[in-house]
Amino acid sequence: MTPDGRENSVKIHQNAYMYATELRAGESATHHLHPTRKAYLHLARGRAKVNGEIMSAGDGARINEAPQIHMTPLDNTEALLFDLP
Repeated sequence: MTPDGRENSVKIHQNAYMYATELRAGESATHHLHPTRKAYLHLARGRAKVNGEIMSAGDGARINEAPQIHMTPLDNTEALLFDLP
């Protein structure tokens, strides 16, 4: 979901972006945050190391003042990331 419908995403009338990902052990993903933005990450399935911290299914993390979010799954993982003002 995006405020402008870019890349065929669902358009929402908010200043927020939502990303969903499925990663397998051995893969990784990085999301760069603008300095004025924050993020909320919800791990829906699996376990992963996120910015150095271990998260398990059902865990959530509020991320403030970080230039990026780096996630390395420890097993098959599904996650939702909300990029917020």
